[in-house]
This record gives sequence, structure tokens and C-alpha cells, in this order.
Amino acid sequence: MDIVIFEPRKEPFKTKINNKQEIEQILGGPYSEFIYKSNGEEYAAFCHKEGWRKHRDEVAAVYGTVILAAGSSRLEDEDKHFLFNNGMDIEKWEIAH
Repeated sequence: MDIVIFEPRKEPFKTKINNKQEIEQILGGPYSEFIYKSNGEEYAAFCHKEGWRKHRDEVAAVYGTVILAAGSSRLEDEDKHFLFNNGMDIEKWEIAH
């Protein structure tokens, strides 16, 4: 599966993985999975369980490394640069219901 990895203050990059166990290896432990919506597209998103904090049903803040999958090839460059420039420190994610 194609994924995009976002790390704080680093340029995002694409890579391939074979299974979800590799996601846990990349994130260094158990992970949370949610849906990220951008420009009408939905992406599976993964972050370390300790890096997730939900503020409201529709908005969450994510700290640390984030992986986007299942459609990440459609992620716009402007989205990648926005996330990169914000350092993923106080990023807000819209949660699909």
C-alpha cells in the first residue's frame, strides 16, 4: 500500500508498506486510526496512540508522526506543504463520520 509519512519539521515523503504491522514499526508502538478529510477526499490516517488528542467529535489535534494511506497518492502538494510548514505540532484534523 502507498503511504505518505509526515514527521515534525521534515519534508513529507511517500513509501510503500506491505501490512499494518509496518505502520506500528514506523510509529514506534500502538497506533490510532482515523479518517482525514481534505478537499472532499478521505484518507486513512494513523498516528501513535500517545500522539492523539481528540477535542471535539469533528476536530482532533495530532502530535508527532502521521501516516496517510488508502488514497494518499491523491494528497495534494499544497496539503503536504501546509502540514510540513505547521510542523504537525498543533495540526487540526477534520474527522469523517
